[in-house]
Amino acid sequence: MITGCRIILRSNGDRTWTLRGHLRAMSEKEGDGEKAKPAPPVISDQERDWAQAALTDFTKGSYGSCLQNLSKLEAARPQDTKVAHNKAVVEYYKTDLKKTDQFRKNMNAVCSQAHVNIEDLDSLEDVEHCVIYYNQAVLLYHLKQHSTALKIMNKIFSFIEPMGEELELTVSKESLAHRVCLLLIELHLCTHQPEKALTLIAYIENQFVLTESSIGGEKDIKPLEKEHKEKKDTLDRYSTTVDITILFPWTRATEAFRMKLLQFRCRCYLMTHALKACKREIKTIITSGGLVSEPSQLVTRM
Repeated sequence: MITGCRIILRSNGDRTWTLRGHLRAMSEKEGDGEKAKPAPPVISDQERDWAQAALTDFTKGSYGSCLQNLSKLEAARPQDTKVAHNKAVVEYYKTDLKKTDQFRKNMNAVCSQAHVNIEDLDSLEDVEHCVIYYNQAVLLYHLKQHSTALKIMNKIFSFIEPMGEELELTVSKESLAHRVCLLLIELHLCTHQPEKALTLIAYIENQFVLTESSIGGEKDIKPLEKEHKEKKDTLDRYSTTVDITILFPWTRATEAFRMKLLQFRCRCYLMTHALKACKREIKTIITSGGLVSEPSQLVTRM
């Protein structure tokens, strides 16, 4: 399974599909009320509890119980397209991802309710709708329609900066921005474009990954990069005395993301027959104590 290719819940690879973002958003973010959409009513404490329970059930793989809580939410918020979207995803999970035709039918109904034309990429103007398009791309990926999925992901990637704001809300799980990056790289490789994938990896590392090279200078540091630098300065003060992933859980997700990018770079080098460069990257992964300890794991799906 690749990393970054999961069908997700709205709010937010392994080639499985997840449903987290909107449940987390309903259980936490919507309570703030500042950026809530005007259509759905303000979420109540009871609805927030249902959302949190659904998220917990989904994480445990208890899809039947998750659907019960989502049904309660749907009854309380019949016009909330996020709830309808998430329910469609959970129902699909409950079938072990087998009833694809039914899932597509349900997603079309969600798109109609949300006034989203999934076939018209130019109509994607709201970052809130990116999850719907992302899930469509994941579905096409699994159906081996890589070129069509790539077109969708290229459009979604144009929203990557506002998605980056979600990194602050993500702790131990991949953010939507991370997932979009990983799936886009995978699709470039599936369509035999390793050079473009390498260029994309370099850009993503500069924007989303904290490295010594990306924070070496102060002159042209972008706001996001400057924030990363401030975080690194904080980490440096603690790293010699405590386990920083306990105090700062977001570092675990960022480090995991960085290691996945390194693995993708290895695959790019293998596809372009740059074996020395590939060997160098494998050594970096192993010496960094990354997620992959066996080099043979790096060349799966070639």
